[in-house]
Amino acid sequence: MKKKVFNGYTVSKLDSIINERNQSDFIQVGNWLLEETLNTQDDLTRSTDDNYTRGTTAFGRQKNRILIEYNSQNYKWLRIHSNTNDLVFSIHGTRCRFASDDFVNPKKNAVLFPNEAQLELLPETRIDEPDHFCYIITKLDFNDESSVDFDVIFAGLNRQNKFMFKCSFFSNSTLLPIEAIIEPPPVEVEKPMVEVKTKADSDNKINE
Repeated sequence: MKKKVFNGYTVSKLDSIINERNQSDFIQVGNWLLEETLNTQDDLTRSTDDNYTRGTTAFGRQKNRILIEYNSQNYKWLRIHSNTNDLVFSIHGTRCRFASDDFVNPKKNAVLFPNEAQLELLPETRIDEPDHFCYIITKLDFNDESSVDFDVIFAGLNRQNKFMFKCSFFSNSTLLPIEAIIEPPPVEVEKPMVEVKTKADSDNKINE
């Protein structure tokens, strides 16, 4: 059976991170993040609320939710490696962060740059493998500020901050099977041959 490839990252390697045995645990964390996002949207509806107040409140609630679930000791696969605002947690040993961002064109440091608690893992990876991971809470239409439809993307980036894979867990707040988003590699376009003319060629043409 031929293996599918996602930007050079094979499904077999993706399965070593998320597979049938632990997929529900990765989805569980995504569910916590999405739940806090949607609850914040419902709670902060006053005229003095805007995307900033909702965004900062959702972030605080999401961070605290992960810490509360960890302290409950109900999830043995969940670990905390940094409990600051730059929260780093691990799921079955995979260290992750989270951020609300546009997953197509992300700008948040939590998505693009590994935290110190993640950096120690970088020597174990190659350039064609992801070495830092992040949950991206994103609007389905990120350009529409009034949009209230959200998705949670679990992404793996390599040390050059390029996406190796993106997995969509939710759509319109409905749980979906894990699905990899294929990003085709850039296609090399053959450059046309350009004939270089010399001054001698021009002089010969004039003399003709």
